[in-house]
Amino acid sequence: GGMEVVADNKLMKSVGSKIEGCYVYSVIKEGKIVVCDGKSTRVLRPYGDQVESYLWTSISPDGNKIATYAIGKGVVILDLNGKILAELGNFEAPVWYGNDFVAAMKATDDGHQYTSSKIVLLDRHTRQAHDLTSPDEMGMNPSASAEAGKIVYNTLDGKIFMLELSITR
Repeated sequence: GGMEVVADNKLMKSVGSKIEGCYVYSVIKEGKIVVCDGKSTRVLRPYGDQVESYLWTSISPDGNKIATYAIGKGVVILDLNGKILAELGNFEAPVWYGNDFVAAMKATDDGHQYTSSKIVLLDRHTRQAHDLTSPDEMGMNPSASAEAGKIVYNTLDGKIFMLELSITR
């Protein structure tokens, strides 16, 4: 679902989708969202000066939407031009699970270390969060594939788990 890219002598992971014969990629560079769609490269700052930095960017499988974390705002869904489509709340590490859901983590800390963390599934349409793990399990850093019906995550003590999902509406 992606590749590693070297830019300015830094190694970055890029996750892309193929649309109209071109791959679409999104990376974070110096706290800004950079989108490359085979025709142009552009920097997105959907909140302007209200948000200093963005983390974790993920292109939807259909190549039309970006999920990212805006510091101070939480998980946000954008179109490829940076228009805000949805604000999903104070979650971290968003990754797409199909084109309608985002897997993320909800972590708390005491300023020095994590005290709890759970994996959630966010519905981009209803903005509802569905808990997939309990906070005391310390689930973090999800990776997801709706096509495979799986979400993989790690725990603070280094264990890796895989969830199998079946979504019905």
